[in-house]
Amino acid sequence: MPAIVSRLVLVALLLTVVGLGGVKAQTEKSKLDRIYLLDPATKKEEDIYGKIEEESPVGLKVKVRQGKNDEIVAIPTAKITRVYYYTPDVPVTDYNKGFVNEANWEKATGKKREELFANALDRFRETERAVVGRPEARRYLQYRIAMLLVNAAKEDPSKREEAIKSLKEFTSGNRSSFTIVNALTTQARLLEETNRADEARETYESLATLPGVPPALARQGDLLVGKMFLRAGKYSEAQKRFTSLAGKLTASDAEKPIVDVYLVESQVGQGKTDGAEKMLRTAIQATEDVRVRGLAHNLLGELHLKKGEQEEAFWHYLRVDALYNEEPEEQARALFHLATLYDKVKKDPTRANEAKRRLFDDALKATRYQKMARDAGMAPPVDPGEQKEP
Repeated sequence: MPAIVSRLVLVALLLTVVGLGGVKAQTEKSKLDRIYLLDPATKKEEDIYGKIEEESPVGLKVKVRQGKNDEIVAIPTAKITRVYYYTPDVPVTDYNKGFVNEANWEKATGKKREELFANALDRFRETERAVVGRPEARRYLQYRIAMLLVNAAKEDPSKREEAIKSLKEFTSGNRSSFTIVNALTTQARLLEETNRADEARETYESLATLPGVPPALARQGDLLVGKMFLRAGKYSEAQKRFTSLAGKLTASDAEKPIVDVYLVESQVGQGKTDGAEKMLRTAIQATEDVRVRGLAHNLLGELHLKKGEQEEAFWHYLRVDALYNEEPEEQARALFHLATLYDKVKKDPTRANEAKRRLFDDALKATRYQKMARDAGMAPPVDPGEQKEP
């Protein structure tokens, strides 16, 4: 019996030690930063605990414990969904209240949606005021406030000016933040949407002046300015921008295929079509990038339309809609033409209406081609079930 008792006591002691070890580990974790990531392969969210050592426009460098050693892990901005900065000023539950309300707001409808938006904004602002010992945490919350207003402005344009103001306040003084690139490009897009083209261009160009910015990121500003000129129909200015940018690229640079195709678009917009088809087909063969292929097929469609070759144009636009629809602007462009070509080429009004219905989807609300469709008097088809009796 004593031996059995001794063994039970030993087991109890071991369990206590293990339990204390778990509590200690949990306590240590609670004093670390927590970075939430989206795995691009699985589309699942993961998290990493560590201490954020450095921020820059390209991402975070985090000290994490690997076994008995500390290692510095570089995390690119594109993978980061949100960050919890450890700070003794604010308990983790209070820090997270804004994020929880924001997540619930995104799923809610009606009055509840309005209530959750107001709660999210209040909680973010309260936490931002409370965080005094961790400047990087404070600026991250300022960024989240600005982006909350941006997302709300998509359905309520009256919030757009407040969103622009909030973004300007953030981007004017947080040039080393890992969120600065998205903040600047979002700010430029909103300025462009409110017809402040010069301010938008200056904002895009400021990407090249960010501290420690790599060459590829610096070139992104030129690319975005060129695209802005294309959207505005300023093809000559776009051609100058893309010609300059193409001169800085080598065959191995990832941006080269898309820049070459945008350069063709700027030339076609001016009626310079000589050699355009060959260049576009070469670009399609040279890359698997769906963005490049989508843009190139859309441009081939436009070249065939200019020649009156509607059948050939139809198949290029259909490829974009079916296979290369990653970019909303390019999918909207394809649907804009398919809404007409299904009728004219395939004599299929049902599919023409379906293309039209999808063109007016909220996901394509910000695209130039949905706006062009409205300006041309095109309207989404009415569901027969929604028609009222006269």
